[in-house]
Amino acid sequence: MKYIIYIIIFLLPVIVNAKELTVNDFRKKPLVCLKVDKMLEQTAKYKAEEMSRLNYFAHENPDGEGVWAIYKKFGVSLDNWGEILAVGYSKKDVFKAWMDSPTHKSVIVDKDYRYYGCYFGEISVCHFR
Repeated sequence: MKYIIYIIIFLLPVIVNAKELTVNDFRKKPLVCLKVDKMLEQTAKYKAEEMSRLNYFAHENPDGEGVWAIYKKFGVSLDNWGEILAVGYSKKDVFKAWMDSPTHKSVIVDKDYRYYGCYFGEISVCHFR
């Protein structure tokens, strides 16, 4: 029995570290948890791939189109939206970077958002509405 306890203690950090972080891990009460929106996941992936393909890193593409143009292309409501970007971070580290930035953190904890979708890669993008 003593050995089983030691095994559990040594495995506990592995179990805790295996948990995938999500936007909701950073939204504390009284904020509501956001629901994952598959369409926003697609728009986030599209944005990351567009930035890579067109070799830019900004909220607007070289033609001056922003996330609103992508939302329109995918048929996503334009009533209330947000976008956060990161480049060169691992999925594990990108949330820390976003939360360390007051501007990015304000998007993650915005009380008016109800849905989000993220794409993580060399360029990471999260879209909110």
